[in-house]
Amino acid sequence: MLRIIYTPEIFSLQRVGGISRYICELITRVPNQGVSAKTVAGIHFNRHLRRLPVRAGFYIPKLGPLGNYRLQFNQAICRRIAARTPSAVIHCTYYSDAEYPASHPLVLTVYDMIDELFPEQSAAVPAGLKRRHCEHADHIVAISAVTKQDLIDTFRIPSEKITVVHLADSLSAVSSRNLGGSPGSYLLHVGVRKGYKNFARFLEAFAASSFLKDKFDVVAFGGGDFSAEETDLIARLNVAKKVRFVAGDDRALASYYRNAAALVFPSLYEGFGLPVLEAMGQNCPVICSDAGSLREIGGDAVAYFDPRDVENMQQVMEQTLGSADRLNDLRRLGSARKEFFSWDKCAQETADVYRRVARRSAS
Repeated sequence: MLRIIYTPEIFSLQRVGGISRYICELITRVPNQGVSAKTVAGIHFNRHLRRLPVRAGFYIPKLGPLGNYRLQFNQAICRRIAARTPSAVIHCTYYSDAEYPASHPLVLTVYDMIDELFPEQSAAVPAGLKRRHCEHADHIVAISAVTKQDLIDTFRIPSEKITVVHLADSLSAVSSRNLGGSPGSYLLHVGVRKGYKNFARFLEAFAASSFLKDKFDVVAFGGGDFSAEETDLIARLNVAKKVRFVAGDDRALASYYRNAAALVFPSLYEGFGLPVLEAMGQNCPVICSDAGSLREIGGDAVAYFDPRDVENMQQVMEQTLGSADRLNDLRRLGSARKEFFSWDKCAQETADVYRRVARRSAS
C-alpha cells in the first residue's frame, strides 16, 4: 500500500484556518483511496487537527518561549520518521526549506500567488521561499486553474509538474446557530478585508447607494476588528450605523450565510475563493468580483462586477438585490454549482497525484 506522510508545518504555524482545515480533510479521506496516511504534527496547537479521530501529535496550546522552536523540533521528528518509512510520498503542508529524505518524492500544495502579484502588501511567506519549494518539489497541487497558470507565468514551473485539484466546502456539515439578525437584512463580507481584499471599495459602493443603505446593513464576519483606517473610512462615508463587525465559530458563520441577503466578495484576486462556495452551500446568493479564480469557482451561479469600478459594483448590487427573481435564480444555480466540489473528490484526485509521483520515483 502506498504510504503518505503529512509534514508538520501548517500545524505548527496555524491555530485554525483554511489551509489546515484542507489538510485535515485529506487526512481523514485519503485512506478510503487505498492510501496509508501518517501525519507528523509533533507538538502542535492546531484545533482542526485536534478534532480528528487519528493521533497525529500532542496538542499544547501554549508553549511560552518554547513555541519559537516548535516548528524546527517537529520537522526533525518528521525527518526521522520519514527515514524509517521507505518509499513514502511526503506531502508538505506549507512552504518550508526543511530537508526531508531525498529518496522520498515530495508533493506541495500551492494556494495562491498573492505575495507575487501584490508585492506592495506585507508578504505572508518569506521572500524566495515559495519559489524554492516549488522548484524543489516533485509535483505541485494547485487549488485552481488560475493558480496553476500564475505558477507557470511567475515561476516558470512546467505545466506537466502541476495538477489542479479543487477544494470543497466544510460548512455544509455544520449545523448553524440561530444568529445573524433578521433574514435578508444585511450584506455579508467574510474574512480578511485589507489590501487586495478590496473591502474599502465595497463600502464606497454601498455608501453611494440610497437603495442599498435603505434596505441593508453590512456585516463583516471575521478578519479581526475594524482597523483605525477602516473606522475612519466608515465615519467619512457616514455609514457607521449601518456597518458592523462580528466573529464566531463555524456554526455562527453558517448562520450568517443563511440569513444574509447576499454574500458580497469584492476581492481583487483569489487563488480559490472559499467563501463563494461556502455561501452556495448555505443557500446564500453570491455577488462578487470577476477576478482571479472566482469565475472558475462560481460559474454561472454568481452575479459578477468589476472590482476596481465602484460604480459598476454599486450597479450590480442594486440590480441583483432589487430583483427577487434574480436572487432566487442565484440560490438555485448555486445549489447546483456546489455539487461540482466535494472533499471526497479532492481526496481521490490528490491520491491519484500521490500514485503518479510514486510510480515515477520507482521507475
